[in-house]
Amino acid sequence: MPEDEKSQETFVGDAAETSEKAEPSQATEAPAEPAAAGGNAIAEELLYLRAEFENYKKRMEREQDRAIRFSNEKIIGELLFVIDLFERALAHGASLKDGNQDVKTFAEGVEMTHRELLQILLRFGVEMVGTEGEPFNPAWHEAISQQATSESKANTVLSVVQKGCRLHGRLLKPAKVIVGKADPNFEEKE
Repeated sequence: MPEDEKSQETFVGDAAETSEKAEPSQATEAPAEPAAAGGNAIAEELLYLRAEFENYKKRMEREQDRAIRFSNEKIIGELLFVIDLFERALAHGASLKDGNQDVKTFAEGVEMTHRELLQILLRFGVEMVGTEGEPFNPAWHEAISQQATSESKANTVLSVVQKGCRLHGRLLKPAKVIVGKADPNFEEKE
């Protein structure tokens, strides 16, 4: 027998003797502790991975919902230009209504088309922003100028130059407004 094999036998033999001499309770407990610790670590890691996966699923669902809700954002942004044109046409048409019956009918048709377009946009979560008399809100309004007014109308929207728009609460375009500025020397005209 070669020398290497003899040294291996002795090593195996020595290990067998020491395990036989050890008490039975010590021999079984020692290997069980590392196994239990390894099992706990694996269980903790599994719980951690499960929680991470659940968080990932929820995050993906939120992002998908957000993507669906705001998927129309670009086309609605383009339609806002058309709404602005309708409102300019309506403002100009108001002065022409007093004249010819054909012009009055045409202006009413433009008004109905404008109203219907706004109703369609409302069904898709679009809200128009900017009404005269409402308090000025810098989150929704863009003040293009200020106008002297009484103390009671300070920081309110005096005039809407161009309406703004929100999509599901997110601002797409701020309303361009003229805001009242308190002036103690201001006298209201009646």
